[in-house]
Amino acid sequence: MPASSENTTWAWDATTSTGTFAWTGTSYNSTELFSIGNYSAYTTLNLVTKEGTANHFRIIIKFTNGADQVTINPVAAGTVSVNLLEHTTVENLSKVQTIRLSGANDVKPGDVTVSNIYLEGPDINYIEEKTIQVAPTGTVDLNGITGTGAAWNIVYPLTIADATLFGSYTIDGDAQSADIDSYDYLLFNVSEASADAKTYLRAFVSTANSSNNDTRVCLYPHPIAEYASVSDWTAETTITEPGIYVVKISDYPLLRGIKNKAYWQGSAGSIKISLAYVGSGTPVAPIDKVVRVGEEALTDASATCIDVTKLAVTGISFDAANPNCLFIAKAGQLTNTKNVIVDGVCANLALTDGYPFKAPADFTATAASYTTTITAAGAGTLCLPFDATIPGGVEAWTLAYTSGDAAVATPVETTIPANTPVLLNGSGDQTFTGASAAVSASATNKAGALTGVFAAATVPVNSYVLQKQSEKVGFFKVTGAKTINPFRAYLTAETPAPGLSIIFPEDNDVTGISEIEKMRNADNVTIFDLQGRKVAQPAKGLYIVNGKKVIFK
Repeated sequence: MPASSENTTWAWDATTSTGTFAWTGTSYNSTELFSIGNYSAYTTLNLVTKEGTANHFRIIIKFTNGADQVTINPVAAGTVSVNLLEHTTVENLSKVQTIRLSGANDVKPGDVTVSNIYLEGPDINYIEEKTIQVAPTGTVDLNGITGTGAAWNIVYPLTIADATLFGSYTIDGDAQSADIDSYDYLLFNVSEASADAKTYLRAFVSTANSSNNDTRVCLYPHPIAEYASVSDWTAETTITEPGIYVVKISDYPLLRGIKNKAYWQGSAGSIKISLAYVGSGTPVAPIDKVVRVGEEALTDASATCIDVTKLAVTGISFDAANPNCLFIAKAGQLTNTKNVIVDGVCANLALTDGYPFKAPADFTATAASYTTTITAAGAGTLCLPFDATIPGGVEAWTLAYTSGDAAVATPVETTIPANTPVLLNGSGDQTFTGASAAVSASATNKAGALTGVFAAATVPVNSYVLQKQSEKVGFFKVTGAKTINPFRAYLTAETPAPGLSIIFPEDNDVTGISEIEKMRNADNVTIFDLQGRKVAQPAKGLYIVNGKKVIFK
């Protein structure tokens, strides 16, 4: 969180992981949440706040493109999701000067408690740090204790609400007990508690497995600081606020269950437990541990963008299952050498063939590269998100229809424009590079007869995919489910004509690309040789196809 400014203060409490935002005036009372940048990938601003001396506040967004500032007023304290697109446009969000948290304009002084503020977008996965509590070394999570037939399956946070049982308080044979004979205490980290005086938390223990309920004993937890001074653990206690609570169990070998208040006492709220464990000796409080929530995105090969700006760390690195995954970060956060976007600039965009790519927002790539293998057949298709220099030994064409059944191939000189699908001629491993390249989040990837994809895609039926069939390389019609890989393109016919052809310039020595699905002798394709004679099965050479010169190879 930035430093306090404009008649505001910001105080962070590390023990509760919350901050207090306070203001002293009703105007010019804001502090910066997010600095200048392109935020067009984000659609929602999420806030988790709690009412302080005020129950509402404002959000202010200013832009660098001259657009009027947005003031979202009022925003009620609580868990709030603000739809940014209800207040401004994607274009404006790409030119943000600052996003600010502002005090109310009708209350002064005032304050609210803040526990989380973050931006969210449909194409972004998040990694964020959170502090959790774990059982210390030498203790055992309650899931780890066993007994004859006992089955403990705790999913934290565990909510123990009215008449809700964990385990059992009855004596019903071995199936409802767990062995605690070697432990001295049972400890709970209570993360939430009702302020109702009837909210009890009880542990049912017993001295033996028996059908006689008289062997059952009900014990009540106390704050950990009182452990040594408690003389009677069977005396009723209440838990009305979060904290660390402990029960002495050294005199009992079996744990029957854990329960809230007795159901006949009426409704009284609930207890939420974020950790429960057993230990020996003097009770030990849980250990704070920082974990990264959302790391599953790193193992998801389909994840195309991860935002790590909420991590309060610097100088770390991440490896993603998708090598084309982009990381949105602040300066100095990541040591990754590629695909990191800081303030709208990616120093090194390095794309790997076969994996998906998606730009979450427009950005500039200082350097960009992509390597592919053109098969021995000598032909391929390509579509890249950056202006790409054509390597030596490779030719590229765009395809566009000038008549219903003929696609004209136009050579691309030197550089393939970004998001422009092309037909390639060449062989072997080839690397396409770019510099100071603009990458767009909203490109259509369609040019002329070709449509490019940046992720594996099922192409439309009756479109055409470049393939090798019966020793011929060409665009063959798709009649069922057909998937093409990222950075490839497929061809669509301008009309549903059964006969199609590609017309190459006469001076291009095109190798390997012979036809579009065996259409040299299609009914609606009229082919003549240079002497004006109609040809049914043309051999190699120059012919007139539907009035245009075509080279057959």
